[in-house]
Formats: sequence, C-alpha cells, structure tokens
Amino acid sequence: MLRRQLIVYLSQQYEDIPTFPRFYLNNNYWYRLRLKKKHISLLNPNQHCSPVEKYIKRGNCYVDSWLKDMRE
Repeated sequence: MLRRQLIVYLSQQYEDIPTFPRFYLNNNYWYRLRLKKKHISLLNPNQHCSPVEKYIKRGNCYVDSWLKDMRE
C-alpha cells in the first residue's frame, strides 16, 4: 500500500542542502519538532543563484525561489 510522505530536510547555512538529517512525515500522524527560527535574507540579484538549472549551487536557488513564492 502506497502512502504519501513529505520529506523534510533541515540544515545549517550551506551552499547546498544536505540530504541528512531528514524526516519523513506521514499523513494522520502526530509529530513534534522543535526548531529555532533564523532570519533569512534574500538578496536580489544573488550572484550565487541562477535560474539556469545546470549551474552549481542550484539547491540554494530552489529554496530561494520557493521562499519568494511563499512570501507572495
């Protein structure tokens, strides 16, 4: 039986997002996570981020793009 899972990756401020630690979240389960909030400042234009997917450090670009979408 297939179930939907959300995979959450938590990391410090690195160039790319590491795949560990990661948490698998399932529907209809209770999870308790304690996270500390950090201020994230997005720079425009960011010389480390390019919309072209083939460039390095693209993990940051995807996160930056997602954060911008969430703010709108």
